[in-house]
Amino acid sequence: MSKGRSQTTAKAPLHLVPSKEVPQAITMTNRELLEAQGALQQLLAVKLPIRVSEHLALMISNLNIQLQGITELRRKLYEQYGVRSQDGRSYDPPENPDSLLQMEAEWNTLMASEHSFPIQKVLLPEKVASTCDACHHNMDRPLEIEPGVMLPLVKLVGVREVNNE
Repeated sequence: MSKGRSQTTAKAPLHLVPSKEVPQAITMTNRELLEAQGALQQLLAVKLPIRVSEHLALMISNLNIQLQGITELRRKLYEQYGVRSQDGRSYDPPENPDSLLQMEAEWNTLMASEHSFPIQKVLLPEKVASTCDACHHNMDRPLEIEPGVMLPLVKLVGVREVNNE
């Protein structure tokens, strides 16, 4: 190094900002996933803050890949064991009791199968922005979700704790 110049330290790496945490895997059975599907669809109809909505949409798109596989396997089970319907476009459950039992056994095995998904729980806010019906001023209102909707979502959704200081 030439005289007169001050010695500089190495440049800091570009990733100084902490990266997002790697999501912990959520383990669910196919049955739990199917039960959560309807509840997730209901949750999509709720107006939520943009970040929560984005997180929820990403989670659902990741879970839909597994749900499509389940739907395809169900279709194959009906093709294998079922009886073609009169219109010829679908299959009805098998009429033979032995075939029905075998199909149910395979379906139950499929439903008990567990999968891990590298996703984080979506944390819902306790309150969401709203407008007063009487005077139209902005206010927060509690986010209300029926327990029957939340029950199948226990592994996927939580409530963000608010510090009341």
